[in-house]
Amino acid sequence: MMKKCIRINRQNGSTFAKMTGLLEPWEEMAQKYRNEEISREEYDRWRYRYPRLEAESNEAAHKELKGENNG
Repeated sequence: MMKKCIRINRQNGSTFAKMTGLLEPWEEMAQKYRNEEISREEYDRWRYRYPRLEAESNEAAHKELKGENNG
């Protein structure tokens, strides 16, 4: 299996930070799959819906916190 390598120029700080933020979840989920913490089906479901799935998850967490603060 051929591995891919992406190089991001650190000189452009804002782009580097954005790209790193987008790539870290991919590495985390790939590692979970390799460690058999999640199934191939779970990994595929996540990767086909990323980043929308992350946004939905963050929105749900935000609403939950907001509800706790109002209660």
